[in-house]
Amino acid sequence: MKNPLISACVHRLCFALLIGCYILPYSASGQAVPYTRIYPKSKEDVDKALKELQAYSGQRLPTVAGFVAENDQALDHYERAFCQFSVDLLIEPSDATMVRVTAKITAWYADPNPSKSGYQVLSSNGRLELDLRLEGNFRGMEW
Repeated sequence: MKNPLISACVHRLCFALLIGCYILPYSASGQAVPYTRIYPKSKEDVDKALKELQAYSGQRLPTVAGFVAENDQALDHYERAFCQFSVDLLIEPSDATMVRVTAKITAWYADPNPSKSGYQVLSSNGRLELDLRLEGNFRGMEW
């Protein structure tokens, strides 16, 4: 017969490891870093709050400075910056919802050599993901 205390500890350890896989960034080599939070709300409530924040629609950025990770290119050469969030909602035990957000930033790079100009995808520094907060919709809940 299994010991219920050991069984509960193993279950919690497996759950923590699974959560850790979602929370840890998948690479520091220029790939997008997902930011994750768990809210004690239903998936429908969280989805509604995200729609009210217009998290599913893209938004123009005034500049890439302050929003992108370190880059080899001069940031003042980027124009027409745009951000689009990728949002994953995962149902958790106890009627909670895990929200995983990744920002994709694109901008036109105006190189002095016109043949090298074009749109580029830039890595977010995490500011946009952290700025997306649901506390206005769920009082007292921070991202």
